[in-house]
Amino acid sequence: MRHEPVQYAATPTGCAAETAEPNQCKPEAARPRQFPGVFFMTASVSRLVRSSTMILAALAATPALATQVLFETRFGDFTVELYDDEAPISVANFLEYIESGAYENSIIHRKSDGFVIQGGGHTWTVEDTFERIETRDPIANESGISNTRGTIAMARTSEPDSATSQWFINLRDNAELLDGPTSGDDAGYAVFGEVIGDGMDVVDILGSIQDFYLSTVFTEIPLFNYATGEERSINNYLFTDVSIVSDVPPPPPPFVFNAGVNGAWFNSTDTGEGFYLDVLPDIGLVAMGWYTWDSELPGMDAESGIGDPGQRWLSAQSAAGALNGGTDSVVLNVYNVRGGQFDDYGIGAEQPEAVGTITLSFDDCTTGTVDYTLGSFGESGSIPISRVANDNVALCEALVEAAADVQ
Repeated sequence: MRHEPVQYAATPTGCAAETAEPNQCKPEAARPRQFPGVFFMTASVSRLVRSSTMILAALAATPALATQVLFETRFGDFTVELYDDEAPISVANFLEYIESGAYENSIIHRKSDGFVIQGGGHTWTVEDTFERIETRDPIANESGISNTRGTIAMARTSEPDSATSQWFINLRDNAELLDGPTSGDDAGYAVFGEVIGDGMDVVDILGSIQDFYLSTVFTEIPLFNYATGEERSINNYLFTDVSIVSDVPPPPPPFVFNAGVNGAWFNSTDTGEGFYLDVLPDIGLVAMGWYTWDSELPGMDAESGIGDPGQRWLSAQSAAGALNGGTDSVVLNVYNVRGGQFDDYGIGAEQPEAVGTITLSFDDCTTGTVDYTLGSFGESGSIPISRVANDNVALCEALVEAAADVQ
């Protein structure tokens, strides 16, 4: 049944049986719709071979960029992030209208209290005159994502595959009313993005502007600073300009320990202190060498077979299996070895002594933190670390991506 303009009005208590489709007569609010014709330490070689395979897989599975669009209004701007992968037809359609300039000086032509705001149907031309947006062929319905608060969806007629230029934003969770299959009398409405950040603060203001009945075309049009019977001006209407912000990459996956962090790191606040890491994923173990020095040098009578007597080297190692399941931090036991000679370790060497623990954590593949507690020495603290060189960063990032895909 072809919809007439009068059926655009919201009907909180139901619809007249002779003028509306049954699926549009649900209580509380009319379903959003648009009417046709109506205004509106290094790893082994074998591990590196396996790692390179994982890199290729990770690069092949790099997530698509998430497109963001900016809505500019008199009450502030808000950004919508589009669901490029989940609703490709609706997103491509929406972006085509933006790129053609169709939404420049367009208005919000419908506001239903606590339900939706709707636009994309009309643009302002001259004083108190509107021109409907020229539409292209309707698109296939991509319902399936829930119409929760803050989502943006395509408006349409009762025919599921009839959406063109008009969109609406859900002011509340409308899942029960607007979700459904892609076809049939109970077909749902196609969500293709969501308002992000604090953008709903602006949307809620737009949704609070009083709406008026002007004609059978504009039955719920929001008008700012207006009273019934007054002469209207351009300042009464809620204009929205929509533009593409950028293709924004999704947030990076969480860091997990991998062989890409192997190598030399240093104290980023003091270049004389360093660490050497060897991550062994096959056995879930991390080994570390920590080279540092005494804050106060030993007395003049101190002797050293080689190097400065104030230099120190501590070793640390996690338990085997500490990395199983993926983690961004690991606890290592710190050991000190006394005695021995540079060219013959076995002479006078004592057994390694456990002197404390280190918690080694990483924010990403280029920065990390060493939190240490050396109870035997009465020392504790935190050291920010950075890479000495970035040769392994790409390897590390690819392995992080691969781990995220597996999870």
